[in-house]
Amino acid sequence: MDTNNVNKQSDFVGANPKRSLAEAISEVDRELQVRRRCYSRWVDDGKMTEVDAIDRYDRLAAASFFLHQAKDQNDAKPVN
Repeated sequence: MDTNNVNKQSDFVGANPKRSLAEAISEVDRELQVRRRCYSRWVDDGKMTEVDAIDRYDRLAAASFFLHQAKDQNDAKPVN
């Protein structure tokens, strides 16, 4: 990735993602673990509010739920 253009949304999001659903799930679940470990410390240190921490965690947990649901639906499709 060209680090000079990291702010361009097209570098990250596109109609043809380069990662699989399993990789997306893995990354979201990894980030949830990071947030679980770090957010309470960041709240205690005044780096973020508790409300913001809960909101951000819940949003990502919802994304994880929907990604897992999509994978389960995809796995349940009959193979032709």
